[in-house]
Amino acid sequence: MVKRYANAMFVLTSTMEFKQIAYVENRSTSFEKMEKLNEIYQQNSEFIKMALLEKFHHLSLELDKSIVMYVSKVETLDKQIKKAGESVSETAIVTKMLSSLPEKYRNVQQVWLSTVESKQTVQSFTTRILDEDASVTVSDERSSESVFTVQD
Repeated sequence: MVKRYANAMFVLTSTMEFKQIAYVENRSTSFEKMEKLNEIYQQNSEFIKMALLEKFHHLSLELDKSIVMYVSKVETLDKQIKKAGESVSETAIVTKMLSSLPEKYRNVQQVWLSTVESKQTVQSFTTRILDEDASVTVSDERSSESVFTVQD
């Protein structure tokens, strides 16, 4: 029994960082040490979930950032949230992106609401918004070119 206990303690502590050993050094059995580690890391994982969800809810499209970068940030954050064991609904993701768009993209919302519900996926929306962004960018470039042409 003592040998099994010693083996368990060796395996447990040999895979730990010094900081982790300090958390459990006052626990006498390997079971108690594991319980303490689970307690600590369970709290950390809950904190990570909360931090990621808060970051998602506060994410916004900054004026100097592109739609492509914003969509990428939202998708990356969604993956991180899923990896942490939580999920954000597709409706919430699309709503987040829609609500962050500048006024010149408002027609996207109308088109989206008229889309058949079975085709209202995040992938479908991101494709639509990126297409619209390309169209708006070309339109903006043409407008700025015509302003320069008129003034010459």
